[in-house]
Amino acid sequence: MGRTTTTGGCVGSLVEELVGALGAGKVSTETALLARYAVDQAPVLDFQLPEAVVFA
Repeated sequence: MGRTTTTGGCVGSLVEELVGALGAGKVSTETALLARYAVDQAPVLDFQLPEAVVFA
């Protein structure tokens, strides 16, 4: 049983699975909200924007 991916690849598929399992009210992909949860990965990466935020 293979996993179907979207143009977003595995991350896009994972986000779709999270939304399907938890509902759109618990998973956000809004750019403004994601920017609040961006992680500073210095010195490896300067900035990493998450693909989704899951609210428990």
